[in-house]
Amino acid sequence: MEGADVGQRRRTAISKWVTPLWPITLVGIVLGALIGAVALAPSKDVTASTTIRVDEPIEANQIMLGTQPLLNTMPDYMSGELAYLASPSYLDSVAKKLGENKKPNVSASQAGKSNLVTLSATAGNSDEARRTVDAAVIVFTGHVFDQNQQRYQASLDAVNAVIPKLEEAQRASEPVATRPTDELVQLYFRRTSLQVELLRTPGVQTVEPTRVAEATGLLSSPALGPVGGGLLGGIVALAGAMVWRTRSGTVTSVSQLDGDDKLALRPVLRLARREVDEVAARTIYAQLPRPCTGTILVVGASADSGSATVARHIAFAAAEHGEAVSEDLAEGDSARRAETTILDGGTWSSPVAVEAADTADQIVVAVRIGFDTASDVDIAARSVAHRDIPVSVVATRA
Repeated sequence: MEGADVGQRRRTAISKWVTPLWPITLVGIVLGALIGAVALAPSKDVTASTTIRVDEPIEANQIMLGTQPLLNTMPDYMSGELAYLASPSYLDSVAKKLGENKKPNVSASQAGKSNLVTLSATAGNSDEARRTVDAAVIVFTGHVFDQNQQRYQASLDAVNAVIPKLEEAQRASEPVATRPTDELVQLYFRRTSLQVELLRTPGVQTVEPTRVAEATGLLSSPALGPVGGGLLGGIVALAGAMVWRTRSGTVTSVSQLDGDDKLALRPVLRLARREVDEVAARTIYAQLPRPCTGTILVVGASADSGSATVARHIAFAAAEHGEAVSEDLAEGDSARRAETTILDGGTWSSPVAVEAADTADQIVVAVRIGFDTASDVDIAARSVAHRDIPVSVVATRA
């Protein structure tokens, strides 16, 4: 029995907030707004961007053979460079250039299929973002320079290895030659071309100066977190409350108490009101089966259904139509001396209520919306229905 009371009290606490949907929804909105304000706080980061043009270098084979490229190799070249810009090694090199251990937030994007690339760096302030994107450009320029050095140096070494042999062969065949052979002239020209390419500045040029932009748009709005979190929290809380109400079987509206041939008495009485609601008392009294004299027993579907409140309201209205007294059976006072006696029997299952029901002229069952379950109401109704006296239902609410 004690375990059942504990469960009932627990259900009372939950029902107080869950059954009227607005309190739990409001709590969900507030909690969601607080969580959203923290989780979706607008970013204060700043992004610096610069656009560079990347020119494809001349292939060493073109210089060696003196030919023009047969195919447009720019797309392949750009794909390779973009892959490098997205690689961890590139970010490590930028971090090293900055003197930091953590990889910077750097990204690269190509403008369509052109050779224009935008490098962007995001940091906590504009100076840091600008410094990062400048370092990113320097590192990439150095990468292109190193690639060119490797590309041309191998060909230059090969040319330098062949020229002395051809010069020696010419001196052996023509000791007094006044001009180099045509083959040597071509090699001298190619060697010079390779040396020029080695000294040439890498084909990376800044076409748009570094620009700094703070976070903008919907995601940067300070209201996004609280509004979005509040909306989501309210929806989740509302859905949870409705699921709980459905699974627990808690009575949530007075219409659930209406029978096939008889409706619950209206209006719903508020338990929180200390004084009698005179209009509500007269309205409920007017709906009681006639005659409204003799003994009217008020019982609750549970101990907290509010039978005392219902009895007090009925007694108030009855007193306007004749002599009426209100008694609390739990106090042991059962002297019936008035034309109309309203007895507060507490819960329907109490011994005094069961005994009083045998001599009552009519019974009123109090049901607390948001607390009593359909099972409580059904058991209480069946326990008093076998008596050949009128039975009415009055709803209460916290």
